[in-house]
Amino acid sequence: MKRMYRNRDNTIFIFFVDKKIPSAVVFKTADEKFNVVLIKPRLFSKTIELAWKNNIYKREGGELYNLLSNTMNGLTRMHPLVPSQIKVFEMFNTIFTFHQSVNKSRLYQILTVENALPANTFSELFGSIENGAAADVTVDGIHFHFPEKMRDSRRKEFINILLMVKDFYKKHGLGNVVTGEVSFSKINGATCGFYNIPTKSIKIDPATKDDNLTILYTIIHEFAHKLMYEFLPPNVVGEISHKFNDLYRIGGKPGISFTSFPIGSILKYTGKSASYRGDWVINDVRPGEITARSMEAGINIRAKSALAFINSGFEPYEKNDLEFHGVLHSTLQLNHKKGYKTDAWIPTTYAGTNASEWFAETVTMYLCNALIGEPKEFIENIIKRA
Repeated sequence: MKRMYRNRDNTIFIFFVDKKIPSAVVFKTADEKFNVVLIKPRLFSKTIELAWKNNIYKREGGELYNLLSNTMNGLTRMHPLVPSQIKVFEMFNTIFTFHQSVNKSRLYQILTVENALPANTFSELFGSIENGAAADVTVDGIHFHFPEKMRDSRRKEFINILLMVKDFYKKHGLGNVVTGEVSFSKINGATCGFYNIPTKSIKIDPATKDDNLTILYTIIHEFAHKLMYEFLPPNVVGEISHKFNDLYRIGGKPGISFTSFPIGSILKYTGKSASYRGDWVINDVRPGEITARSMEAGINIRAKSALAFINSGFEPYEKNDLEFHGVLHSTLQLNHKKGYKTDAWIPTTYAGTNASEWFAETVTMYLCNALIGEPKEFIENIIKRA
């Protein structure tokens, strides 16, 4: 989030993508309700820019665009809402969404579930909400929050997936972990889900590509974060961190490394930068530095680890077989690897990100019966102390 303001009349401005144009304006009414204006800043800017460029202001009907400009000026100057503004919200409904006289629970849904405002930020601005108070439905201790326009059939799918996840945890005596607040709403960036430590809540992007198994593995992974931060004693969390640091130093397991590529490995670039398009070959590997050379442009780039290359959009061709140095890229690929087993201490390349992700990925492997050997014994010893 860029920034936010609150004026003396208790009008709150929330800036997500633009420093000058708010993404949301919330007005508190006399009867303790809220009026909410949601704005698409970039679309508004483009509309005004085109109006100026084509001299629409000076033509017949130009007063509509003057009204649009005046409405936004009124919003950004924190003036109270007036009927003419509400009329503009209705006319320009591709730019504005107006919610009138909503209660606090519905406000929570609009801002956090449907528009990605962090739950802890909502509490700072509007006060806390009791667990489950704003939930659409509560099933077996899980408080579900869905976007208003989500189909009932899709909601039932997500509820069933969560109950399947609970069964995975129950089989290992961890059913009490799968409780609390779970929201299904858009998440900015490439991640499919995340666990919010301050609010102890989980958010899943309902638009996650692939099938429901991908969402299943994502939710198992996020609840593993919840297990670590809410159910394990501090000394056990410290033990996890120390173990990860030791593994990172030795490369995880002989023959399996998330820190390096063999010389001669071919990478393909799948990111957005035009400068890196094409195939690359690893031509030099040293401690803490890997060099790749473009097979088209003949230029070199360097990174500290294989994971750094992968996170920047480079993919080894071995990943087409869903394996790379003996491990998967992430537990999401379990979807395509029936019967997969691993005794790798670093079971996926994503597990090499940090101690928290390592624990979540390893626990996911364990709960899905894909982890064997010493790593399995280590995880079993950890969860016994939850």
